[in-house]
Amino acid sequence: MIDPNDDFSSDLRGDYGSKPNRTAGIMIVAVALVFSALVYFLWTRNQIADPAAAAAAADPPATQPATTPSSEPEKASAQSATPTQKQKSADPKTKDPNSATPSLSDRKTRSDPKQLATAVANQLAGDDPEALIENLKTANLSPEKTERLKSFVEEGNFELAPDSPVDLVGRVDGKTRFALDLSRPATGDLPAEKKRVFVDVQKNEDGSWEIADLSLPAFTVANPDTAAEKKVVTVPSDPGAKGDAMNTAYTFFEALTSQDFASARAQLDPKRVSEEKLAGLFIVTEDGQFKPHGENPLIATSTGKDHAVIIAQLSNDNTTSDFGLQLQRDTTSNEWRITDIALSKLISELAKASDADGLPYTPVVTNPQGGESLVIYFSYDTPELHERATRQLEIIAAILKSDPAKTIEINGHADARGPEDYNVNLSNNRAASVKDQLIALKVDPAQIITKAFGEANPSQPNLNPDGSDNPDGRKHNRRAEVYLNF
Repeated sequence: MIDPNDDFSSDLRGDYGSKPNRTAGIMIVAVALVFSALVYFLWTRNQIADPAAAAAAADPPATQPATTPSSEPEKASAQSATPTQKQKSADPKTKDPNSATPSLSDRKTRSDPKQLATAVANQLAGDDPEALIENLKTANLSPEKTERLKSFVEEGNFELAPDSPVDLVGRVDGKTRFALDLSRPATGDLPAEKKRVFVDVQKNEDGSWEIADLSLPAFTVANPDTAAEKKVVTVPSDPGAKGDAMNTAYTFFEALTSQDFASARAQLDPKRVSEEKLAGLFIVTEDGQFKPHGENPLIATSTGKDHAVIIAQLSNDNTTSDFGLQLQRDTTSNEWRITDIALSKLISELAKASDADGLPYTPVVTNPQGGESLVIYFSYDTPELHERATRQLEIIAAILKSDPAKTIEINGHADARGPEDYNVNLSNNRAASVKDQLIALKVDPAQIITKAFGEANPSQPNLNPDGSDNPDGRKHNRRAEVYLNF
């Protein structure tokens, strides 16, 4: 048996056999390992943070060239999926490797359709067309479109528009379309331009999104023949860029929601859609404080070679509604025009929510004598304008003031109660109330013509077939009709 106090047993254990000494030794080793790891971490972090310095240390130049102060343009905005403006490189072929925009194949980018469209917008405003073309392989771009795309990126010098450069258009042929707005200031011989690119994305079975198509407008670039007298040349738009019903509907919808009557009217077939109906749509949209629906504002329900039907969705704080657009392609110009606007559902939805003290809500009606007219309704036995009528006249006033050559005709009407001469006078006062309000809104009186018809031209019967009173018919007859002579 070994005695723990025996010198022999102590020699067998040695210094490590002592418990206090063994603990101290272990702690020393541990501290040394931690210190070594910390030194290694700090050294490798510096190498990662400054690869140029590491390369210089590994292979120093024989002679140190002279340096001049320089500043590197901020590149972070181009790397973000959030739309931002990006400064162009003076030489597009000389690129900082850190300036590359994120790949459209990135999983996070492809998980959301708007992020994918935004990434395309960033690359259109970048300076690396080859990277963009590589990322657009799924769109199967034609050689001609590929060349136009290269020119757009390399020579167009476009930047993302400062406000909302990426906007959701809607659904067409199973794809989701976005509008990408870009612009450039006047530079040298190049004029200032604003351009809109449409990009279609589609969802894969695995839930990811991919680019399905991209449509470029016409744009100008510097003439490659520097000796030529003409310093700027136009790169034509993609075939079919103008011949797209959804793009026409989007331009119209954008003009409507921004209350741009002239731009909206430019999308119409004037022989098929009256200015009165268009103004009625503007009035309903403004009355209801409607904005484009957040998800798929436009939905193409039927698209053919020459005809299309598109539903425009609107919403406000209380309800969601829509109206229909019928479009037809002009076979000569290849441009699409709106041939009908279906307003009944939109008007019905707004009429339900109207607090107009029992007044009808039909801002546009078909006239028995033909055509359509805007309608202002009045309460019984009064020429005073209702608050809602005042808002409607603000829209009409804006249209008239946009072109002093435009004129309108206001026809006053009354129901059949009371003496005929009294009703003629009442209808004249109603037309005069509308005119006075327009003049108060700074419309030139020379643009306004008024007429009074009394009870002579009812829009609905004042009496029921059995001869009894028809209150609903009479309230539709207490009105002033407005005809736009444009």
